Amino acid sequence: MQDGQIFEQRYRIVREVGRGSYGIVYAAQDLHANQNVAIKVLLPWVRADQDLRHRLQREAKLTRMLVGQHAVRIFDFAETPDGDLYIVMEFLDGEELSQLLLREGRLKPERVAEIGRQILDALRESHRLGVIHRDLKPHNVLVCGAGSGRDFVKVLDFGIAKVAGNEDGSGLMETTRLTAPGNIVGTPAYMSPEQCRGEPLTVASDFYSVGVLMYEMAVGRPPFDDPNPLQVLMLHNTQPVPPLSPAITGAPLGQAILRALEKDPKDRFASADDFLAAIDGRTPEIMSSTVRSKRVPTLRPAPVATVAPTGSDVPALASPSAQVLSRRKAPSRSFGQLIRSYWVAILIVLLLIVLAATRLWN
Repeated sequence: MQDGQIFEQRYRIVREVGRGSYGIVYAAQDLHANQNVAIKVLLPWVRADQDLRHRLQREAKLTRMLVGQHAVRIFDFAETPDGDLYIVMEFLDGEELSQLLLREGRLKPERVAEIGRQILDALRESHRLGVIHRDLKPHNVLVCGAGSGRDFVKVLDFGIAKVAGNEDGSGLMETTRLTAPGNIVGTPAYMSPEQCRGEPLTVASDFYSVGVLMYEMAVGRPPFDDPNPLQVLMLHNTQPVPPLSPAITGAPLGQAILRALEKDPKDRFASADDFLAAIDGRTPEIMSSTVRSKRVPTLRPAPVATVAPTGSDVPALASPSAQVLSRRKAPSRSFGQLIRSYWVAILIVLLLIVLAATRLWN
């Protein structure tokens, strides 16, 4: 579409603002509502692809279910006489997290925590509706108001999301067939190990992706990165997470990130609320049934290296993630427990003496 063109007798196209593999996003003015909007349409060469058409339809349906402040708002979803599907959504004045990281590199821990909290707020709502995002990455996180003192985050593109089966998501259950077990869908650098293997996903997979995003914001690069996407898939499944700096590792933020990046989904957070509590250094008052069925070690500060490499301004690295969660100290034994252990030892010794005497007698 051209700048200034009137689209569908209602929207004046202002400019193209983004282009992806399957669609183009335009900034436009809604002449009826007198407001700025964004319009996303499929590219002409994929017009006849029914799977992609279904994907755009699904994105609109899923996103319209989300009404929280950190999910993009959808105003309209329709099809042109020529067969082009399009979505009209709120226009957001911001930049992708990928652009922010490219410009600024590592972010301060408090900023990492703030952006992470808002992403989790969007997921808390989507998970309650039974929707797993499945493609969280810097391109799908829009940061508005950067540089104004507080970032405001919007999570975009639920286009490959899976409806997990919650009753609130009824009517969208057919979308699960497009992402059946065995099909690997997502962006390798931000995919959970189970997603890399093409296995069925739970909300824990989204939390892994959030962990990758927060790790990248804190370090300046994702934990596993390689030009070969297959190698990245393997690294997610086989390699420990590269250590964070001691200052981050020893804080609740670092421990929350590393727990989100556990290989086993059961060792991650059971809910967005649990993840948020860990970032803030709080313990949830009520733990979910998933966590109760498999207790996760209490988050404790990890040992911090005190000597940095000589001649380098790079901070000393903490121990690997497997060692970040400190082991619980063995509880002190009571006097009664010591007495019982003492008598058990005496009985064992007496039994050995009796057996030895029996052998000598024979």
